[in-house]
Amino acid sequence: VESVTVVAGSEKGAKQRVREFSGLEWDAARQRLLAVSDRGWLLTLQTAAPGSSVAVSARRELAEQRVDAESLCVDAQHQLHVADEKAGKLLRFADEASASVAGDLPGPLSTLETRQRPNSGVEALACHERYGVIAAPQRAVEGDPGVHRLYASSGRTWAFRADPAGFSTVKAFHLLDSQRLLVLEKVFVDPQHRTVLREVDLAGCPTNAPCSPPMVVVAGGGIDDKDNFEGLACKDAATCWLVSDGDANDGTRTVLAQVKLTRQ
Repeated sequence: VESVTVVAGSEKGAKQRVREFSGLEWDAARQRLLAVSDRGWLLTLQTAAPGSSVAVSARRELAEQRVDAESLCVDAQHQLHVADEKAGKLLRFADEASASVAGDLPGPLSTLETRQRPNSGVEALACHERYGVIAAPQRAVEGDPGVHRLYASSGRTWAFRADPAGFSTVKAFHLLDSQRLLVLEKVFVDPQHRTVLREVDLAGCPTNAPCSPPMVVVAGGGIDDKDNFEGLACKDAATCWLVSDGDANDGTRTVLAQVKLTRQ
């Protein structure tokens, strides 16, 4: 962990407060860091802000009616895709100023039966040039509950084994390249949650033969045990950010953590 900085405007009493961040995406074409919040906001984070906090340089509501935005990704055509967890829909925006077009999430993830299951909401999205949008529920909605399943809009599926140390949920994705998907996994190991990063090889994790991707626990460097990380984005294969779903009203922080990944 290289740095942990508070997001400006997330403190109690702040004007136009920002809180409950749930998704993060690096927009490589425009060289900017985007975020969504549970409260239906799309925000641009200024990562190079001076001082001890990260500034929000732009913000807009995604729709007139509140969107339960849990994740986002930008595709090769620069369109923005947002998972609306409550509605079980995938919202597509042609650009930042346009209204959304609603569609179904991949595989079984939009069905009412699936959405009524515990921990079935989608909080992880990635835009793949070949497979389309890749999404995953927090917990498996079919098959072995100890295996996480990924669904693409092209119909392709993958599977990997959950961290066996505790109750595991998938919180976010970042596509490192056409073959490698970085996964943010949250694991409850009594009495606290731990944040884990997994690197999934899309060529080696078919649904009928779940793989066990390498993992690293994110800790230290100013991270607090209460930091509830739910968003993940990477500038390249080595530099990534995590954002926490915090609310000063309940004593949790909204922070942006920058991490450096090394591989052996």
